[in-house]
Amino acid sequence: MPIYSWEIKTSANTEQKVRKEIEGDYITKVRVRFPPGPTGLLKVAFFYGEMQIFPYESGTYFQGDDEVIEWDEYFKMHEKPFPLTIYTKNEDESFEHSTYIIVVTKYTEELLSEII
Repeated sequence: MPIYSWEIKTSANTEQKVRKEIEGDYITKVRVRFPPGPTGLLKVAFFYGEMQIFPYESGTYFQGDDEVIEWDEYFKMHEKPFPLTIYTKNEDESFEHSTYIIVVTKYTEELLSEII
């Protein structure tokens, strides 16, 4: 069960795409933490190629301030390694902001006990 953890810093008034290659067959948990400070001005979304996968609705974002957004997932990864792109947009014109991302993946054989 690979577990990935990243801190992504986004400079003031910028947007960026950070590409990560992850292993496994399924994304099973995602956690996005916004430390105190961005007051909703830092936006985060996850993509597979050009397709937005989290949040589900295209053009929407996770955002917050001193908040954790996490959920259990069952997203099948169609490539190995899987190219996950994390898009961040900082609408704060004065300050850099960070978000902390955790992604947990599992291989099919690790999920068999849950399926049975």
